[in-house]
Amino acid sequence: MIRFLNNNSLIMSDMTIAPYDLVIVGCGIAGAAAGLTALREDLTICIIERKGREFVGRKICGELMPMRIVKWLKNEFQISVDHYPLKGLQVCTFSGLMDGDHGIVRVTDPLCTIDRWQFGQTMVKELLRRGAELHQGVVRGSVGKNEVHGVKTHDASYLGTLTMDCSGVFSVLSRELRRGRGSPSRIGLGYKENIILEEAISQEYATIVFDNSFVPSGYFWFFPKGTYELNVGAGGMEQRSTHFRKAVAQALHEHTRFKIKEKTQAGYGALPLGGSLPSMVAPGLLACGDAARHTNPLTGEGIAPAFTAGHMAATTAAEAIHSKDTSLEVLWKYNYDFMQRYGALLGSSLPLRDFMVSLTSKELQSLLQNVITDEVLSQLEEKEPSFTLTDILTTAANAAKTPSLLFKLACALGKMGILRAVYSRYPKNPKRFPQWRTLATACGGV
Repeated sequence: MIRFLNNNSLIMSDMTIAPYDLVIVGCGIAGAAAGLTALREDLTICIIERKGREFVGRKICGELMPMRIVKWLKNEFQISVDHYPLKGLQVCTFSGLMDGDHGIVRVTDPLCTIDRWQFGQTMVKELLRRGAELHQGVVRGSVGKNEVHGVKTHDASYLGTLTMDCSGVFSVLSRELRRGRGSPSRIGLGYKENIILEEAISQEYATIVFDNSFVPSGYFWFFPKGTYELNVGAGGMEQRSTHFRKAVAQALHEHTRFKIKEKTQAGYGALPLGGSLPSMVAPGLLACGDAARHTNPLTGEGIAPAFTAGHMAATTAAEAIHSKDTSLEVLWKYNYDFMQRYGALLGSSLPLRDFMVSLTSKELQSLLQNVITDEVLSQLEEKEPSFTLTDILTTAANAAKTPSLLFKLACALGKMGILRAVYSRYPKNPKRFPQWRTLATACGGV
């Protein structure tokens, strides 16, 4: 039996709902950005979220993001979100952290911290107010054989002209896109907790600490959320979750002067640390956020790439739907646009991450004091850094006392340069993709 709803959509049997312009799976950072963008483009959208509405935003997260996203939401969508402003990011060892400015390098790109749950609730409220439909359900798979036409949950099917996968690191929709990228070696773990302090602090930078004597394969973070609160944690490729919790407790006890009053919101989470998927589109499907591995392998930061991906993917989807051409060739624009913005950064961070976690605390401290300056660290996030490999190696040769350290640095920077060049040549159409992927694979990028 077929019947019409008031909004002119169809119900084909009691289990199948159709049609929407866009079906979005997941109402996290990427899903929210995609939904807001799609609604502004006059698309009908349905968001499938596995959590109940009141739990959207409950996620283990560092809660750090660029200030430009707060400004973007305000300017583009008139949405105000609570946040705590920071001057930027600083990288150091524990000895550098205790000594003050000695051996600390900084990027003065304004950042802020948010309350992840409150942020998620604000996004849900705005999406519903602007016309989105929100349904709770666990997606079991896609509708369609050779092309995605929607998704199936345990009790319904939701059909759409296009489908966007923003469902997280263990997505069931993007298995084909993730082929060869979903091994345990590519998935990291993180542990975080919010600590409430007895005394006010004046920390103006988000802090990332590398020290392989505590976490051999990762990093620590200390992100202020206010004058009496910090989001602290550890993350990396280590697969033993209890190790991170113990490492955080030990680091807080031995290497900080914080007087802790209370600990809240503790927990573990998985995060993709293998660089972006080489392609984020398939017939009828676009993937964003953790589902597409949009996380910086060096720092674990994923909010900014997820926001950017959600916005870009929804913009491309709207153009495809309005032009009545949803072919892979049209959807490929999202791939190209995202890779131009984040491909080189996410791809080339892999060898830098592996290099950083391989260093002893003493070696890293020497580099931060003598080689890796504020300017160099800042330039690492640029598409075309102004420094050259020769510049850094010349500085390092004058400062380094061990040839092995100089050799490892040269190898890491060389790999980064190669990967930046590879990602800068990302193909504008899918026909050239197999050739590009072969090259990128040979260079260790995918």
